[in-house]
Amino acid sequence: MGMSFQKKKISAPAPDTATHDNISIAETPNDNSIETVQADIIPDKTPSIDSPMENTIADSHALPAGLYDDIIATIQHYCRTNNIQDEKKIHPHEWKAICMNIGEFMKSRHILQDKTRLREGGIRYDGEKVSALLDLYDYACGQYKQIPFMHNFARFAGVSLEYVNDYMQRGLSSTQVGLREKLLNIQKAGLVDAVAGGGSATVGNIFLSKALAGLQETSTVVHVSSAPAPVMDSVPDLARLGDGYGS
Repeated sequence: MGMSFQKKKISAPAPDTATHDNISIAETPNDNSIETVQADIIPDKTPSIDSPMENTIADSHALPAGLYDDIIATIQHYCRTNNIQDEKKIHPHEWKAICMNIGEFMKSRHILQDKTRLREGGIRYDGEKVSALLDLYDYACGQYKQIPFMHNFARFAGVSLEYVNDYMQRGLSSTQVGLREKLLNIQKAGLVDAVAGGGSATVGNIFLSKALAGLQETSTVVHVSSAPAPVMDSVPDLARLGDGYGS
C-alpha cells in the first residue's frame, strides 16, 4: 500500500502589514527522565520543504515555525513602504535599517530568549537559537544579494555586539556555540562571493575582503639561480690558434 504525504502550507502575513500575531514558540515538557547526555546531541537541522534553512524540531531550542516567512514579510513591507522597486538592489544603508526592524521584532517576541533560565533574571539568550538564526540570516543575505556582515547580524538578531563578541570573556552562550567564529566564516564567504559576482562594487568588495577577511592577492615568488659558469684560469692565445690553421 502506497503512502501519500501532504505538504504543509504556511500562511504568510497580510501583504501590507508587518504584524506577526500567529507565532508561537514550541516548548518541550519538563521531563526529568531524559538523560543529561542528550544535551550534547546536535539537533537535526534538515531544511523543511516549506521554509528552507529553518529548524523544524519541536524542542526548547527550536525557532518558531514560520519565522523565515515573517522575516521575508518584514523585508517586503519595508521595500513597499520606502518605494524600493527592486528588492535585489537594496542599498546597504537601507539593509541596515531592515535588519534593525527585524531585530526589534525578535526582541518584542523574546524569540531568542532562553526559557529555561527565566528565574535567573535579566535577558538570557539561547545560544542554539541564536546559532540557528545565523543560518536564516546567511540565507536571507544570499537571497537579497547582501554581504552577511557580522555587525548587521547583531541588528538582525536584536542582540548587542558585546553578546556577539563577548568582549569581557564572561562565557556567554554566544561563546559556547562559537558564534563569532561562525559569523567571521560566513562574512568571509559572502565577501568572496561578492567579488566573484563582479559588478560596480567589485573594487570596494576587494578592499573589504583584504581588510575584514584577511584575503591576499599576492603570490610568493621563488628565485631559482642557475649553476655558475666555469671560470677559466687563462684566456687562450687566439693569434697562435690562427697561425696553426694557416700552416
